[in-house]
Amino acid sequence: GSGARRVLECAAVAGRVFDADQLEAMGGAVAVDLLEALEEAEAARLIQPASSDQTDARLMFAHELIRQTILSRLSRLRLQHLHLRSADALERAAGESAPELAAQIVEHLCRAGSGVDPERLLRQLTMAGRHAMATAGFEEAARHFEQALGMRGPTGPEQRLELWVD
Repeated sequence: GSGARRVLECAAVAGRVFDADQLEAMGGAVAVDLLEALEEAEAARLIQPASSDQTDARLMFAHELIRQTILSRLSRLRLQHLHLRSADALERAAGESAPELAAQIVEHLCRAGSGVDPERLLRQLTMAGRHAMATAGFEEAARHFEQALGMRGPTGPEQRLELWVD
């Protein structure tokens, strides 16, 4: 039905691996309807558990082609809207994991269109860059910082330094 289609659209935008809580936070459906839609999709072999670990509640599409097909059928407006909802859901759920999720949030914000608050994106880019630096992801950190600097326009050494250190 259309409810199951909406849930799969949210899942496709959320990414290769997703969980029910994330989809519910995106507004994919209320908990009972969401679980029914996910069970339907799993029975139809569109999605499957992300791992064999019974305690891992994450799901994934059975094949990336399924996810890409769903994404290709979304209008640009709906796609941008769902990316914004996905970023919102990740931010709300992040808590202590905020630095680890910042790169994912940045990806969704960048795909959410021009209506994204630039300060919000700048804050997430900075957090993602710092997290990448802390985990030796120097190329990723450079990409995040370059994008952040590009948003700020002409900058002096003080503004560039602000990105790298607290």
